[in-house]
Amino acid sequence: MEPEWILVVIAIVTAIITAVYFGIHLKHLHKENKREGLLERFNRFNKSKSKKARKIMINSNFKPDGDYIGDKKSDDFRLFKEELGELDTTAHLIRKGYVDKNDFLELLAGIIIVCFTKSKSYIEFVRKERHQEETKYYAKQFEWLNEQAEKWWKKNVSKILPKPDELDL
Repeated sequence: MEPEWILVVIAIVTAIITAVYFGIHLKHLHKENKREGLLERFNRFNKSKSKKARKIMINSNFKPDGDYIGDKKSDDFRLFKEELGELDTTAHLIRKGYVDKNDFLELLAGIIIVCFTKSKSYIEFVRKERHQEETKYYAKQFEWLNEQAEKWWKKNVSKILPKPDELDL
């Protein structure tokens, strides 16, 4: 009977080692996926089209009620709205855990704060103007991301980044 016990012990030890290895592998795979998500978002925000859209966003003017001043059929307005959507999508990906929030904010917190501040009146205008159930959530993910960026900024900015208005967007 002794050889049977040895085989049972070997099987149990092998199962434990396999489970531990699998757990470690999954943890590393999850980290790698988050890293890839962060790099994809960073590369997307670093493209010239995105930079141009953010400059449009930052330099846009709005009426006192928050409506956009300018031609709403222009390429600039289209880029502005696309970037707003992209920022909202990015926030959603962060909330779902596909992109690490702290790593993302370390790279782009200032940009998020400036972009949200400049587009906030337009976001509120859309929410009020459309009076539809789904528009009360218009850019809500982006709003959440801005809140996270502001918290992160207050905690970390003096260690890493200049003030948002000093960033080269």
